[in-house]
Amino acid sequence: MSKVLSGMPLGSKPDDPGKSETQIDEAIENARNLNMLKGHLDQVTCVVPCQNERLLASGSVDGKIIIWRLASYTQDCLLEGHSGKVRCLEVINNFLVSGSDDGTAIIWQLKKRSQETVFRGHEAGIRCLKMLEEGYLVTGPTQVTGLLFW
Repeated sequence: MSKVLSGMPLGSKPDDPGKSETQIDEAIENARNLNMLKGHLDQVTCVVPCQNERLLASGSVDGKIIIWRLASYTQDCLLEGHSGKVRCLEVINNFLVSGSDDGTAIIWQLKKRSQETVFRGHEAGIRCLKMLEEGYLVTGPTQVTGLLFW
């Protein structure tokens, strides 16, 4: 199956036609669901691959994060710590960072599957976050506009 983004095969250049429209249409017709990962009690809001993409983390409206083993499509562990919807996830090295409507960001140690640090201070929920190489955590929004650096 071809990986297509915005009508162009991934890796092709604008002047490189890549796959024909017929080949793309065939790939779309042959697309199929490989498996469904079941475990959340409500809608999934975010996903991120982790540890060389052998694992996948998913966050949900239920406030929980599930780590999945992709080789077997099974649940590896359940991370609980948020009291609101999990809105965003980020992975850097062996750490997972989550942001929630409860106004907290949590750093999780992936090897131990445990909570490392909780950041509190947002007056509203966290909708986005990014861990910078310099060691800073950036979260947003604060109130209506702005970002917090931790």
